[in-house]
Amino acid sequence: DRAEFPASALTASAQEVRRRLPAEEGHWAGMTRLSNGNERAFAAAAPIPHSGWAVVVIHDYDAAMTPTRALFRSIFLFLGLLFCCLLFLGAILFTRYRAQEHRLVSLDDEARQLEALVQERTADLEVSTQRYLGLVQDLPDIVYELDQSERFTFVSRAVAGVLGYEPEKMLGCTHREFILPEDRSKYDELKAGTEHGQLMSSLALRHRAADGEARWLSIHSRGIMDARGRYLGRRGVARDVTQQVLAEQQVHELSGQLIITQEEERKRLALDLHDEMGQLLSALKIGLQTLARTRAADRPDLDRLIRLTQELMDRSRSLAYRLRPAILDNFGL
Repeated sequence: DRAEFPASALTASAQEVRRRLPAEEGHWAGMTRLSNGNERAFAAAAPIPHSGWAVVVIHDYDAAMTPTRALFRSIFLFLGLLFCCLLFLGAILFTRYRAQEHRLVSLDDEARQLEALVQERTADLEVSTQRYLGLVQDLPDIVYELDQSERFTFVSRAVAGVLGYEPEKMLGCTHREFILPEDRSKYDELKAGTEHGQLMSSLALRHRAADGEARWLSIHSRGIMDARGRYLGRRGVARDVTQQVLAEQQVHELSGQLIITQEEERKRLALDLHDEMGQLLSALKIGLQTLARTRAADRPDLDRLIRLTQELMDRSRSLAYRLRPAILDNFGL
């Protein structure tokens, strides 16, 4: 199938191929060389039955392999490009892997440092919390915290010494139930004021102790609000002021008794001035008047003494009135 091949060379090659036909198989195909010995070719031969003829096909090897070679070259080129791309992609992935590995190592170091810092801060916070809790628990005053429904969420152990209750047994109980019924209205006013934004409140209320006795507690509390201003509860301090209140009551009673005693003493002095001194001065005035009528020569001096006696009577009467006005007795005061 190539025009540059001489016909004689092709004829000789075809005869050579025909001689290679095996008798039993009837056909042959394979590689051969042309009769000139320089060119390779694909050759195939098959006999034509009952004619003595044979069909021989000879195809140039180089011409037949050119597309295949071009295909293989394209495949090798594609594989080379693919290999280069894979190498480039691998280099990029390796670079990113190394960067990620370095970043992970850096993050791991930062995480360890952060974890150590968190542990240190947690230890400091725990120490501070324990110190604060110990300080709160050691206070002689009762430190407490209430939730939105006025139930105890925390009570310091000072309540055991003041009211006789264990702090754990008070948790979940309302503050109102420990207050005497006579003072619960004041507590309700305190609670309403706190819910409406009153920051601080101070009030002395009577509480029922575990032994049934009443204890006066001075309550200083503050409302707990969230960021939106909603009421969340209260926390405060309660101090036992029973002794102070009883002392004030005793002072008040003693003051009343002192005032009564003073009033009685003033009344007695007023009566003495009005009755005894008044009678004595009246008798003295009458005596002087009688003496003045009998002793005309001493009348000017005696009149002067009578006027002094009358002035003394007026002053003693005025002093008695100021000490104890009669109108007080008239109105029962």
